[in-house]
Amino acid sequence: MKLASYIADGKACFGVVTGEGVVTLNQRLGAASLRDALAAGALADMRKAAEAAKPDHRLGDIKWLPAIPDPEKILCAG
Repeated sequence: MKLASYIADGKACFGVVTGEGVVTLNQRLGAASLRDALAAGALADMRKAAEAAKPDHRLGDIKWLPAIPDPEKILCAG
């Protein structure tokens, strides 16, 4: 399962990438961001919702964002 954050129809969204597009999960899970959904432990719910839905947007119709656009920390090594 590939999770992503993106902009679709002018709104920040998150969802699961499928072969043809992305299944938007914001409203399906009631979470504002991927970070919020992961913090709530909704990984299994994300998988179920994505398996039961068709893509909401084609990959070419979205603008990609960092997976977690608002991280609490950024760690670097090297």
